[in-house]
Amino acid sequence: MANKRPISEYRTSLTENNFTGSDTVLSTTQYQDVWNYTVPAGQIIFFGSGRINLGVDDRGIYSSKLSTSVPAQITPYTARVVLRDANGINQRFIREDLDDAIDIANSGVTGTKVGKGGDTGNEGQLPFVEEDQVIAITVKSLETSPSTVSASDSEITVPVTIQAIK
Repeated sequence: MANKRPISEYRTSLTENNFTGSDTVLSTTQYQDVWNYTVPAGQIIFFGSGRINLGVDDRGIYSSKLSTSVPAQITPYTARVVLRDANGINQRFIREDLDDAIDIANSGVTGTKVGKGGDTGNEGQLPFVEEDQVIAITVKSLETSPSTVSASDSEITVPVTIQAIK
C-alpha cells in the first residue's frame, strides 16, 4: 500500500449478493467458509465505516442471519470475519460473534447477530485488504449435530470503506 494513493473513497456495505457462497455443512471442530469476497483490482477495502466522534456513533452495522431450508435445524454457532492474503496463507480474525439461536426449533425463525462494524480505535486505522485479497465469513457450529447453512437463504451485511487506488 506504500506506493499506491487513493483517488476516491466511499462508505458502503457488502451483502450476501456481493459474496460468493455455497451451502455448507457446519463443523463442530473447525470454521467453514460460508461466504468469500475477493477485492477487485484497483481497490483497498477497509472493514468498517464511520467512527465515534464527539459522542455520535455513525459506524456501519454488521449483521449476520444464518438460515437453512428447514429453520428448525439451525444450531448455535460462532461466526468470524476473516481477512486473508491472496494465497490464503496469512489471515486475521477481525470479528467474532456467538449466536445462541434462541428457541429456533419452536419459533420457525432464524438466528440473527447484529453489531457495530469497525472503529478506527486508537491506531486511527481500520483493518484492510488489498486487491486480490479475500474477506471471508467463516462459521463453526456449537452443537454436536450441526446443520447445513444455506448461503442463498442467509443474509450478511459487512460495513466497509472502499478506496479506489492509483
